[in-house]
Amino acid sequence: MQQVFNNTPTNLFYSFALLMGYYMGKAKFSNNRILLNLTGLLLAILFHGAYDFFLFIDFVPGIGIGAFISLAIGIIVSRKAIKRHQEQSNFKIS
Repeated sequence: MQQVFNNTPTNLFYSFALLMGYYMGKAKFSNNRILLNLTGLLLAILFHGAYDFFLFIDFVPGIGIGAFISLAIGIIVSRKAIKRHQEQSNFKIS
């Protein structure tokens, strides 16, 4: 039941994929391609894994709140990445 309510925000924000895309985009124009690609992949795996872990544990009452917490942290980190990217962009609107 929790997945019904969590699935929409996760798909709306794509916070896990956004983290991976941010670091892969940085890697495209960097000399540290392997490190940045792995960082993005590992962050997406970590946040999505935490989200699924807390969501599917049924035998501990109240642990499902961890899914909301991991989703919130993923969204906060994603928004910071977007803001940092916009500040560093050469295509800023003045």
